[in-house]
Amino acid sequence: MRARTLLSRFSFGVGVFAGASLPLFQTVFVWPEIVVPAYFISKGAILYRDVFFAHTPLFILLVSAAGRVLGWNGGLFRAIACFSLLMSGVAIAAGSRGRAPWVPVLGLIFLICWAPTFGIFAVWPDVVLGALALTAGLLLERDETFHRAGTFVGAAAVLGTAILIKQTAAWLAIGPLVRFVIRREKKTRIATFLAIVAIPYALFGLGWWLVFRTTSHIAWTLIDPLFSSVAADTRKAFPPSEIVPALAPFLFLAAATFWRRIAGESPLSPVGWIALSAVGMAWPRSDLLHLTAALPSLALLGARSAEDAMAGRAGPGVPGEKLLRFGGWATSGVSAVLALASMLVLLKGPWSGPLYFWDDPSTAGIAREVRKRVPPGGRVFLFDLQGADNVYVIDSVLTPDSRYVNTNFWYYLRRHDVDRKTVSALRGFRGWILYREPGAGEIEIRATELYRFLTHGTMKIGPAPFGLAWRRHRAGSPVESRAPQRFSTP
Repeated sequence: MRARTLLSRFSFGVGVFAGASLPLFQTVFVWPEIVVPAYFISKGAILYRDVFFAHTPLFILLVSAAGRVLGWNGGLFRAIACFSLLMSGVAIAAGSRGRAPWVPVLGLIFLICWAPTFGIFAVWPDVVLGALALTAGLLLERDETFHRAGTFVGAAAVLGTAILIKQTAAWLAIGPLVRFVIRREKKTRIATFLAIVAIPYALFGLGWWLVFRTTSHIAWTLIDPLFSSVAADTRKAFPPSEIVPALAPFLFLAAATFWRRIAGESPLSPVGWIALSAVGMAWPRSDLLHLTAALPSLALLGARSAEDAMAGRAGPGVPGEKLLRFGGWATSGVSAVLALASMLVLLKGPWSGPLYFWDDPSTAGIAREVRKRVPPGGRVFLFDLQGADNVYVIDSVLTPDSRYVNTNFWYYLRRHDVDRKTVSALRGFRGWILYREPGAGEIEIRATELYRFLTHGTMKIGPAPFGLAWRRHRAGSPVESRAPQRFSTP
């Protein structure tokens, strides 16, 4: 029996490493929103003071440290994607203790099935948060069973750490909080949970101020997301084509609910509550990528439901058991079929696919164009290139003043004088500017001082690939002689 257990664990370990290695052979999304800030930080810039981005810092700082030590290359980004998947696999294995040996294998298969649809082969914080969300749920399950203070505190601390990776992870704490209220937990216990969840961000707020003597980190990561127009400016509704794929994995949650009710248990386990609360992370930008934090938890629930269905899980004779059993079988079956259908996308490839936003034809072509004019270590300004800002990293170049904002995010230009600061740096810059002309409907970027300066204070030198243009400073222009103007919204 012991040899059989060891064999099953070894087999699962091999399976986890095989599954986690898939990003080495598949397309990986190297999101510039993470990589470019991390690169500038590795060159000495300070996040929120010199690099303007609204995510909390932990994931960006970890990527920055990895890039500085290992170099900025495709292998690094594939390794990050592999590690994220490995963390989720280990968490699924931990949640399968006491279950049949095939349960963790099936859970990992379900997770991998949804990988191409949700884009989880990526350098993106939500992907990492999936493992943390499941870990917190499992700790709360153990707390429910053994009533140990360590598991309760650990779950809250994990959720607090998740907020340092991306502040929308605060949604993950909503599910456990609702569960505490429904179970009529003591108010002191609820307050303790909230306090522990808040401690990591509080330490970040205080520590960042002590080291850098600035409160810009609070403005960018807390005040702006909650009390400014950023949420409205960045709002995006689910595309119709993504609604069904977004709902499909949550059928695993429905299946788990049916089988728990048959067993006379509460409808949702802590893992289920956290998976459900992860839906909030898709606000204000609603797309599949922002739901990926729920996937490892849903995959585990799907595997557990499959075992309950195969074992014919019995209960104390709850009312409507036949209907519940039918619902459990139906949702388990439909969700498994949809997951396997998504697997077909993975099997189709392309194998040895590119790193999107890194060595895909468009980004690689722009990087080659920049290298023709700007040597490594040089200065260049990229305006509104829509996904090609990784060129800074690929070509090892910096902006004129070593500050960075993704100019495609016009709503960042509106905040904290970023628009004026960017123009001020360009006024004395005599190097190259790679420019994309915004479309007629892109009224927000056209309303910025940066756009007005580039159109009137610089002149076109020549065309560049992909509809871009090279521009340089126009000495003596009316804009050059005019004092900087602070951009204000109506």
